[in-house]
Amino acid sequence: MPPEEKIDRTGRAAQVARLFAQLAEERPAVLDALHALLSALCGCDGRARAEPAPTPCEEAERPPSHHGVTADSPSPQPPCTETAPVSADETGIDAVPASVATGMSVASDTRRAAAMPPTTPAFDPPVREPFDETKAETSMQMLRSLFPDGFGSGSPRGGLTAPSQLPARDCGPGRWDDDARVARELSGFARAQASRLRSIRRARHEGRAIPQANGLLARHLVDDWLADPSVAAALDPKDLREAERWYRTAMSASLEIADWLEGHSETPLGEGYTPDTLHDRLQCLATAQKGLCTWFDDHVAHALPPGLQCCGVQLRIYQQLAHVWTKNFRTKLDHMRRDQRVINEARAAVDRALLGFELESAPAEPKNQSSESSPVPANRHSTDRFDTVAEALEAAESAFSGTSLVFTDRARESSERSAFRRPDEAYAFFEALHVVATTLASGTHGDPHALLQAHGFHSKPSHHLTMARHHRFYHMRYDGREIDLSQHVTLGSRNQNTCMSIHWWHDSERRRFVIGHCGKHLPNTRT
Repeated sequence: MPPEEKIDRTGRAAQVARLFAQLAEERPAVLDALHALLSALCGCDGRARAEPAPTPCEEAERPPSHHGVTADSPSPQPPCTETAPVSADETGIDAVPASVATGMSVASDTRRAAAMPPTTPAFDPPVREPFDETKAETSMQMLRSLFPDGFGSGSPRGGLTAPSQLPARDCGPGRWDDDARVARELSGFARAQASRLRSIRRARHEGRAIPQANGLLARHLVDDWLADPSVAAALDPKDLREAERWYRTAMSASLEIADWLEGHSETPLGEGYTPDTLHDRLQCLATAQKGLCTWFDDHVAHALPPGLQCCGVQLRIYQQLAHVWTKNFRTKLDHMRRDQRVINEARAAVDRALLGFELESAPAEPKNQSSESSPVPANRHSTDRFDTVAEALEAAESAFSGTSLVFTDRARESSERSAFRRPDEAYAFFEALHVVATTLASGTHGDPHALLQAHGFHSKPSHHLTMARHHRFYHMRYDGREIDLSQHVTLGSRNQNTCMSIHWWHDSERRRFVIGHCGKHLPNTRT
């Protein structure tokens, strides 16, 4: 083993020892459970204790040791501070030879080895008891009893308490963090336009005035052709729906790029390293932006004054692809020339590819999940009030957001990508969650799970192994801190058309629920 690796592991062990010392002061019960578990795993009974250091008189009466000092050997020189071994009491781990910590010369090590008798072993190997599975399982159960909903949750109900002030994983910035941030920004632009088109269609259908834009594009200085309501008012509803679908495809493609870059933050790209998985996602976005460009030229460009005959969102996506990503990642994309056209049939192929990417990162729930999913209450029937989960979430955000429920961007993004065919059930759950939040805010000390059960929704925390294995899916940054999305409810079963999940975190300090995911069932230990 190289010396530098030995030094690194020694420092790591010392850090673990300091953490154990902190546990001993703050949570001694946890330390006792860990001690029992590690003792069982190592095959010892944990009753061994470190012997006290011998006194000078005891040292003089002790027989010759096995470190190469015999009766015929000259008296060893008293150790100096540069060559004395590190005390185990100082680090909390086994003593480390000073040659490792100080880089003692090779010649000195060679002379020391030559002074040792060849027949004397360097150390006596410890006698290890056979591994006792029963003892190990007992210790594991003891440890789990302290964390009912997973190690490290730090709460009695897994996520139903204030979050830790420190992020769980702080590995420093990745090399592609800026690109992932830009991809999510582009997806936000496309989502804003898709939502705007949907609200325009619904307003025209219901005979209402066209609502104002949310201002996202204006704040980022993105040219918005929908800023003039008369342009959209002159279009046929089916043409508006076609544009909305192109924007949603561009949004999904941008999110897939962001997810991939965040999941490969240290992967070298460009110069022949860019894999096909990233190229395919970039190609989906290139096709989507060209589809937007083609639709815009066919339906809107002629109605706009010269110099403004373009879609600002499509132009931003094109510029990012043409001037940044294709150069940084050294990849060539189709549908990047102005004279090319993309028709609606190409969108179906892109949507199928995006669906495949999503299934790769978050497989569907297995068939036996149906026994755990929440049934639809008998007294509630679908009224076909909403066409999509995104519409249901938007209505719930308008009705309940602020005091009781908080909807994050991640929840909005996942709802936009959801194919769940019964969105009214999602809205009914938000209604129930709002009632539960109001009940808890009134001072009633109830269990949110039991309160939701009374409304016909069976919620539960995710398994701790799932939380650890799929950390990116079950944790998110909120209000400058990392929170876990263990608590969830599953609606339906089998596949993404008939099954979805909603994950949240309970902010007990402010007495409200933070919605972190509302869409396709997240991966677990069985998928």
